[in-house]
Formats: sequence, structure tokens, C-alpha cells
Amino acid sequence: KVGGARVVYTEHSEADVRDVRGKWRIAGRWLLRASDGAIGINEGVSRALESRFGLPSRMVHTIRNGVDLELFSENAQRRSELRRQCGFAPDDTVIGHVANFRRNKNHLFLLKAFQRVSQGRQDVKLVLVGQGFPGDAENSEPDVARYIDAQGLGGSVRMLGYRADVQEVLRALDVCCLVSYAEGLPLSLIEAMASGLPVVGSDIESLREVIHPGVNGLLAPV
Repeated sequence: KVGGARVVYTEHSEADVRDVRGKWRIAGRWLLRASDGAIGINEGVSRALESRFGLPSRMVHTIRNGVDLELFSENAQRRSELRRQCGFAPDDTVIGHVANFRRNKNHLFLLKAFQRVSQGRQDVKLVLVGQGFPGDAENSEPDVARYIDAQGLGGSVRMLGYRADVQEVLRALDVCCLVSYAEGLPLSLIEAMASGLPVVGSDIESLREVIHPGVNGLLAPV
């Protein structure tokens, strides 16, 4: 305990846990065993914490991500305003992708798929919400911006950067995608579902916990 408070560690990424090696694995095991418990946001993350750091199962708990449904209600006026800000027509079909710009999030794959769709549908637009971080070796934002420019996609793709009002942006969308190589339990798709949006995700284990193909969304091969 610290000053009478309990110390609990929360982990969101199974891949990050399994990548811990050497001295960091030893340090992590010591620190986690000295805490009062650890939380994984899905069963895969919880089991990875147990196996990677040798934690007893009684210390590890699974608490799945959730959202406040009251934040995600329809608002026709805000929908029109946000579309107008992006330069989109009221009847455009707008696809959204909410994720920081890291290579794992697979933005270039999404852009290539979008190009195929937009060849026959000039009314289809794409919105990318999120940011990259300078100094992060996995930062893909410069590559994404260059690709959009080189392919002449600037008229149909908008990079909105960091947004503290994601629930507002979701109101302007018609479809939400997440095409990562790996995920924990993605809040972005859960928030999209809370907004009533159809969702499309990559066919990976964690997204199968959220999307049931043909019932509440679609899964596509990575």
C-alpha cells in the first residue's frame, strides 16, 4: 500500500506484455507481485500477465472496457455541422477511423481499401481521427500524410488530428472501421457501436470479442 491506498496495475495490450523481455520482465514481475492486483481488459491480456510475470491467478482480474451510453446519442444538427466543417456534402457516406497513428493501426491498408471503394463511389469520404507522436519509432502519421498527398486523396480524406470530442465526431459518420494488426479491447469500436454505427474490423482475436460477423458488424482479413 502507498499511504494506505491499494496499488492496482491495469494493462490494455496482450502484445505489449508478451514483448517484455530481459531485465524489464524481471522488474515487472517484482513490481506486480508487490502490488495488490493486476487488471487485464480482456481474458487474453489477463492470461498474458499471469504467464509472462508468473502471477498467481488470484491476483489477476478481468474488467472489460465499457462506455457511458448517455454520451453517444444522435444529434442531427451536430452531424450536419461537423460534415460541413470537413467540406462534405449532407448525403456523402462518411467512413471513420479513430486511432493514434502507429504502424500497428494499419492506416495504409485502410487507405488502399478506401481507394478501391471510392473509385466507383465519389460520394464516399474517409475521416482519420488521432495523432502520431514525435520520437515514437512506430509513428506512422508522416507516412499516411505523404500517401494521401501522393495518391491525390486530399479531397476525400480528412486527417482531423487529436480530438477530445470523439463522441461528437462519431455523430457525423456512417461507418466506423478499425483495421489494426493487434488490439486489446478497442474502445473506439465500442463507442462507435454505442453511437449506433455499423462497424468493420480486422479479423483478429480481440476484435472478435466485439464484432460478431453479420450480426453487429463485419470482419476482414488483415
